[in-house]
Amino acid sequence: MKNSKKSKRILCGILAFAAAFSFTGCGKKDNADSGGENVALKWIMPGPGIQQDAEKVWGVVNEKVKEYKGLENVDLEIEVIETSGYAQKFQLMQVSGGGCDIAGTYSLDYATQVKDDTFLDITDMLDEYAPQIKKEMPEWALKLMQINNRQYAITNYQQMASPMWGYITNKKEAEQYLGMSIEEAEAKFQSSDILTEETLDIFETYFDNLNAAGKIRDGMRPGTTWAAKGYITILGPYVYRYAGDKVVVENRMKLDTMKMTMERFHEWYKKGYIRKDILSCEIGKGNYNMNHAQWHEYANIATNKTKTPDEEVVIMRSAKNFYLPNTSTSGGNAIMKTSKNPEKALQFLELMYTSKGKDLYRMVTYGLEGEHYTKISEDRMEPIGYTGSQGDLNSPYGLSKWLVGNTANAFEAPTDPEGWNDYVFNDWNANAIPSKLTGITIDTDPIDVEYGQVSGVVSEFQNQLTSGALKDWEATYEEAMRKLDLAGEEKVRAEIQRQVDEYLAAQK
Repeated sequence: MKNSKKSKRILCGILAFAAAFSFTGCGKKDNADSGGENVALKWIMPGPGIQQDAEKVWGVVNEKVKEYKGLENVDLEIEVIETSGYAQKFQLMQVSGGGCDIAGTYSLDYATQVKDDTFLDITDMLDEYAPQIKKEMPEWALKLMQINNRQYAITNYQQMASPMWGYITNKKEAEQYLGMSIEEAEAKFQSSDILTEETLDIFETYFDNLNAAGKIRDGMRPGTTWAAKGYITILGPYVYRYAGDKVVVENRMKLDTMKMTMERFHEWYKKGYIRKDILSCEIGKGNYNMNHAQWHEYANIATNKTKTPDEEVVIMRSAKNFYLPNTSTSGGNAIMKTSKNPEKALQFLELMYTSKGKDLYRMVTYGLEGEHYTKISEDRMEPIGYTGSQGDLNSPYGLSKWLVGNTANAFEAPTDPEGWNDYVFNDWNANAIPSKLTGITIDTDPIDVEYGQVSGVVSEFQNQLTSGALKDWEATYEEAMRKLDLAGEEKVRAEIQRQVDEYLAAQK
């Protein structure tokens, strides 16, 4: 059955992408790791594609690699594939006879690839070939890419804490119309681990006051993130509450907080606090976008860096604690099961994830000093040819630091506040609360049909129900609940709960 499913996926990849893509340079394995001959390693990753100076940079990188002990005879080849087509091209690679040694896993169905025996189990190799990784990266960070307690990839390590949500609004208007101080409101938001009626009351007062002053503009932006406060995703719409003593699997659509937001958003929509064309419009600058996906101590500084005093925003933290996710949403780098030189590949990855290879990591990420970036200080740089933290396809060179490896090795960019790296790794990540399910992977094979049906129902109803715009939201909500039941929602929930319980028992 497993091989049948894999063949079907691969066949689809061939039909859709064979004409569009080809893997150049794959499979150069004739110089094996023996007799002092050179060893070819190929590393593929998603990103902007092949930039103007990519080959030049990678040529220098290849020479730099040879300066490290154990890698003197390695010829490194890098290929960056546009992220939008990466998964399909990776799939095509698997059936085209080509190959590579190291593959970025971001945008791939990582769990399925592991199940299909695509990646090498490196659990027992780490201590011998990359011991520094386990010394410098937290155990929980490595576990984010584990499946069944086995390591198949090294986690791309950056700011990992989740959820990263806060309430964002115009600072001056909040000070004038919130009805209490920003500090008092933030304290009330953090007094409960989940969304409360009191939080919604605070915002309703705020919107009432703004409306009376003629400043409501396009109103607030609704969405599912309000109700999701305090919950962590296990799979799709299935979540559990962080603060609970037990891990109880629930469907996000059935949460009490979800129904509460649906009701309140409908009231706000009728009052004009949500724009009338919310279901069809593109959200613009006229909104009070009350959820923000990057809340942290530096968020207000970073967000207001280029704003005038009248434009400045305030981001009020919605929770006291940071929490760590179950798995890595940023993916990692894995060694292919077909690699002829996995030991060398792992030795190279150690450089991308530890201070031992900081200079090499920075070269892969930012290019050549003086040509692609200017070094401002020991840990800050100014890019040449683009702004922001990484370049695009039209930039001379510049990759996303988190796709390369461990961003603790990265420079701070002009968009980062001073001390950003120190804050991320020594405060934000270090003080976050680990998930009870770190490293879990749910096997959907027993519920394949029902899970697909449930996901379809959620996609059909979730956005419209949380928009506030439905005339009779309660009737639509009841219809959604009936459809979920008919789709097999309880079977899916029960199976996920069974696997969660089994996973937790195995950790004791």
